[in-house]
This record gives sequence, structure tokens and C-alpha cells, in this order.
Amino acid sequence: MALTRDIIRVDVGGTNIDAVLMEMRSGQLHLLTKVKTPTRADVTSGTSHFINAAVEVKRLEIVAVIRLCGTASHQLPPYGDFGEHLLPVIRGSVYMINGGYQFDGSDISEVNEDDIKECIKSLRLKGEKNVVVSGIFSPVQSDQKEMVTDYQKEFP
Repeated sequence: MALTRDIIRVDVGGTNIDAVLMEMRSGQLHLLTKVKTPTRADVTSGTSHFINAAVEVKRLEIVAVIRLCGTASHQLPPYGDFGEHLLPVIRGSVYMINGGYQFDGSDISEVNEDDIKECIKSLRLKGEKNVVVSGIFSPVQSDQKEMVTDYQKEFP
């Protein structure tokens, strides 16, 4: 499985929504594009491409999630607020494994390499190619997410 190192980061804040698309080339991150827009009460306003795809349930892909969270956030799993009509079309496997950070950048728990290997093995067996790696407070520190991405390259 070829690993594409395009990275999308989105931060929905109380004042603005910031998004960037970056590409990893030669071990360096390169900014491809960025956008900042004011946050509205209805955060779906102005995102017509997404809304059209979601309403029409067309041109969507299955996406698996590896969440680095330790024992935190298990009561709020990925896809929890997606419409029932979307789930069969987009919901891939969900793995909630050790990792994640506190708001100050300290570890919630250390990432377990065996957990990562099992996730990757399972994803490959299922043929799932689109994977979101997320972690609690990962905008504060991204080392754990980068570790998971590196493992995806190392374990075919």
C-alpha cells in the first residue's frame, strides 16, 4: 500500500476555522494551501462541497480512524455525530489505542507499538486505505501521530 503524506489540519475555534493542506517531501513539510474563515453558529455554512456530498451520499470513501487516546474519550467515539445515512458509506474501522496528550503536552499514556502494528495489520487485511490518525491534544504535540504514520510505511 502506497502511503501518501498529504496532511490536512483543521481547527474549528470559537472565532475562526483554520485549515491547511501540507505535503511531506524529502522529510520536510511543505504548505500547499491554507484558509481562515470566521466561525459561524452553523459551522456547515459555506462548505457546500461537503454538504452536497453528504446529502447526496455520493463520491464518498470509507475512512478508518486510529485515535490515540488512552482511556480518555471512549464515551465520545469517532463518527458519533454523523447522520445514520452516512455511516454505512464512510465509517471504516475505529481503533482507540494508548496515546494522546494532556493540554500541557504531557502524555496521557505512551503509544504501544504492538497496538499500532495490530491496527495496521487489521487495516491491510480489510483493504482499508483511507486512515485518519488523530490524538487527544495532538495540535499541542504531534510526535505520537507521526510515529503511527511512520509505522504505516515500515510494516507492509
